[in-house]
Amino acid sequence: MTTLTSILQCPVCRGRLDIGTKTRCKQCGRQFLEAAGYPVLIDFADSICTPEHHAAATGAEAPEIKKGGRIGRFLSRLTFGPNHVAGRNVERFLQLARSNSPEPMILVVGGGTIGSGMEMLYEAEGIRVVGSDIYASPNIEIICDGHKLPFLDESFDGVIVQAVLQHVLDPRQVVDEIHRVLKTNGVVYAETAFIQQVCMKAYDFTRFTLAGHRWLFRSFSEIDAGPIFGPSIALLWSINYFVKSFTDSNKVAAVVTAPFFWLRVLDKYAKIGPSIDAASAVFFLGTKSDRSLRANEMPGYYLRHRSNAS
Repeated sequence: MTTLTSILQCPVCRGRLDIGTKTRCKQCGRQFLEAAGYPVLIDFADSICTPEHHAAATGAEAPEIKKGGRIGRFLSRLTFGPNHVAGRNVERFLQLARSNSPEPMILVVGGGTIGSGMEMLYEAEGIRVVGSDIYASPNIEIICDGHKLPFLDESFDGVIVQAVLQHVLDPRQVVDEIHRVLKTNGVVYAETAFIQQVCMKAYDFTRFTLAGHRWLFRSFSEIDAGPIFGPSIALLWSINYFVKSFTDSNKVAAVVTAPFFWLRVLDKYAKIGPSIDAASAVFFLGTKSDRSLRANEMPGYYLRHRSNAS
């Protein structure tokens, strides 16, 4: 199985790296920071990240990215529930990845936290999972910025990017990087917010409709796409942020929203076609292609999905 060090490259000049007590680029001579024992392969001159976030020897994560406490996480799980769609899609993703390689190497972009529905990926046998994020975490091996992935071309059999693309400045650049590091016929699975309020303060930039998400992945062949969470979850988000707008308190908003958790059950009865227009988040599952969608194909794409789902 391919080792991680054999596929690393400098995120600035794409030169090969010298991995020793210090990580240094053999081509441009740049020396990279470490945080909690992880190499920080980020071009800080062209990133929203700063060296100060990673300079500490402990590698403490950026304060803006810290998650809520135990009670907050419990209320969030109660209110919004598990991501069953992701679980089913990850199973399909793994089947596709294994069809290309008996021991597929999978990159998780934004894998500092294991997302809902991703458990199967980490429990599967014969899979090499490489976690990456912009902060140190037990779930990652590399600290990097998705805009400039520090990996050689065609290094991975699959890439997963869950609830990340709304948090990057240039989603198209990140998707281009995913395309670059995927092998021929490599598989990608993405989940991205649609109808959600700002959820990560200064690190939240973009939302995508189902069709907009498809256009973002226009250099991939689609296997499946659709809503992740439906209109009921979108309504719960709105209730939460309605309260937050008056209280400016995450705790108060979580407590007030939690009793409405039953609303998410209604998504089971919503018609999938109309739900596409009201989804809280959307997904895309596809494979690397050498053909890109044309602009004039997009209106028909939306109509086909709407009619097929109804």
